[in-house]
Amino acid sequence: MTDLKSCLGEENQVYKQLNIRVNGNLLPIDIKLVKSDIYNKRFNEGIRKIPKLKLQYPYNEEITKLEKFVDKKIFSSYKKDVLRKKPSHISIEPSFSLSTSEQRINGFSKINTSTIHPVFGLGVYGKFNQKSKGESTTKATRYSYSQFGFKIEYRDAQTSLFSDNMNLTPLYGNYTNLQLSLLLRKCIGFDIGLLNYINNSELGNRYSGSFNFFIPMKFLSIGVSAKAISDFKDDHQIHFSLGTKINIGVFKIFSKADREEINTKIILLKE
Repeated sequence: MTDLKSCLGEENQVYKQLNIRVNGNLLPIDIKLVKSDIYNKRFNEGIRKIPKLKLQYPYNEEITKLEKFVDKKIFSSYKKDVLRKKPSHISIEPSFSLSTSEQRINGFSKINTSTIHPVFGLGVYGKFNQKSKGESTTKATRYSYSQFGFKIEYRDAQTSLFSDNMNLTPLYGNYTNLQLSLLLRKCIGFDIGLLNYINNSELGNRYSGSFNFFIPMKFLSIGVSAKAISDFKDDHQIHFSLGTKINIGVFKIFSKADREEINTKIILLKE
């Protein structure tokens, strides 16, 4: 095409028609090469090819679309990098544990493990006092933190695991337990709440208090718990549980300053 341009001249009708046909085949290839650079995070190389394409293929709408695509992809990549280093502010924690039956606190001597019941829970917490454990260029930054929020538990007393007598009728029955929950440094927790025995109206509502100890392992925590149940009169019970929970962090703040900083980086790439 360069030789034809020098021989025929840029204004030659034959050259113009042939140039349109050739550009129609070359432009999609050049666009794919730019997208390949962006996909492989070679942002400097990809973004600097666009002005050259504008000179080679003037007034082409596909180049305008490509430029918007490149800006969007680079912004998205930088945004992920920013969020990867930021802490989440909300924690959603589904849990499962195995719990002993209630035992009276008066006369308590040892944990009765003859009957074990499954307990399902869900907690929603706000995080505070977050501290970074060190940044990584490839992985999300990990934080230690404390948290405060709400937790609800459901104990299925009709299902007995590892029981000596599978036909044993539970003394207290199923319950739901709505609690205020505090967890310090992801390890030591305290809960207070209102407990309701679903199938035993004679018992009415009870109040509960729990002490929990967890061993955190990335998104999973394993722990033990002791729960006291009382009517603040003459009925005081306690039971113990062993379980695990999944820590799902959500809601990372992406500020206006973060957006402006990314836009500045993109402008610098284009210079």
